[in-house]
Amino acid sequence: MTVATSETDGFKRYLRSAKLSNLNGKVLGMGEVWKGGDDMANNPGGGHKVNLLKDEMKMYKDRDNLIIMFTDSYDVVFLAEPETILSEFYAMKANVVFGAEPFCWPDTSLEDSYPKVESGKRFLNSGGFIGYAKDIYEIVTHHEIQNHEDDQLYYTKLYLDQTFRVKHRMRLDHKSVIFQNMNGATSEVELVFDDVYPKVLNTMYDTKPLVLHGNGPSKRVLNTLTNYVPKAWNMDDQCTSCWEDTLSFDEDFTEIPHIVIAIFIEKPTPFIEEFFAKIGQLDYEKDKITLFIHNVDEFHEDDIETFLEKFKSKYRAVEIIHPKDGVKE
Repeated sequence: MTVATSETDGFKRYLRSAKLSNLNGKVLGMGEVWKGGDDMANNPGGGHKVNLLKDEMKMYKDRDNLIIMFTDSYDVVFLAEPETILSEFYAMKANVVFGAEPFCWPDTSLEDSYPKVESGKRFLNSGGFIGYAKDIYEIVTHHEIQNHEDDQLYYTKLYLDQTFRVKHRMRLDHKSVIFQNMNGATSEVELVFDDVYPKVLNTMYDTKPLVLHGNGPSKRVLNTLTNYVPKAWNMDDQCTSCWEDTLSFDEDFTEIPHIVIAIFIEKPTPFIEEFFAKIGQLDYEKDKITLFIHNVDEFHEDDIETFLEKFKSKYRAVEIIHPKDGVKE
C-alpha cells in the first residue's frame, strides 16, 4: 500500500516499478486534498498518511496471516518481486520491520532512548515498513494523530516503548536488506553491472536492497539511479525505459506536436559539450521545438554559445536566462 493524492512523475515511476516487480498494490488518498504538511522533505508532517492507513486497515485487523507492506510513493521504487521481499522479511523473525536511517528525526532529543546496535543504522524511518496486518492495525490505531503531525514521530514513539516493541516484535532493517533509505547514505549506494540489468548495492553492508527510498535531500540521487533501475537500462539496448509510452507519428498524425525542452544548468557540469551534442542530434523536427535554457554558471556560457551558433536558427524559438540576469532556478 501507499499514499498518493496526485499523479506526479514520481508516482508514475513508483507504479512502473511496482508493475515490473509484479506487486499489485493499493493507492490510498488519490484525488483527496493533502493535509499532511507542505514541505515534507524539510519539516515534520505526514500524519495524514497514518490516518488514511488506519481507515484502510480496519478490514484487515483480524487477519493473522496477511502481510502488508506500506511505502511512500513519490520517492520510492521497488527492486524485487514479492517472493524475494517475503523471504527477507521471514528471515528477520519479526512481526513488523521498519526501514532505518542514520538520523534521529524529527525529534533529536529521543536519540538516547533508542536501543544500541552493534552495526547498521540505528534510527527508524517511516517511509517503508512491512508486517502482519493485525500488528500494523494495532500500531496505526494505538492513539490519535492529527493530519499535520509527524508520522515518523508517531511510529518512533511506539518503537521506543519497549513493552509495545516486544509485544509486536518490531524491528528495524539496520543494514538495508529490504529498505534502503538514502538520506545520509548516498555514498554507500552503488550500481553494479554484473548482470543484464544493473542492480543497486549497499557497499557498507554488502546488501542488495529491495525497496529504494530517496528520502529528504537524496531525491536527486534517486532520480539518477532510476535512469538505470529497475530494468531501465541494459548493456545491449542501453536506455530501455526510453522506449516506453512513446508516440508513433504515423498517418493518423496531421501535425507533429510542438514541444518545449527546458535545460537547467545550476552548477559546473561535466560532459556538457556531449550533452548539447545529444540535444542537437535528437530525431525530432527542430522547427517544432522551443528551447529554454536557464544557466547560472558563467563557465558554461561559451558551451551554450557554441551550441546555439550551430543550431539556434533551426529551432522554433530559443529563450536563455544568463547568470547576469540573476534569476533563480
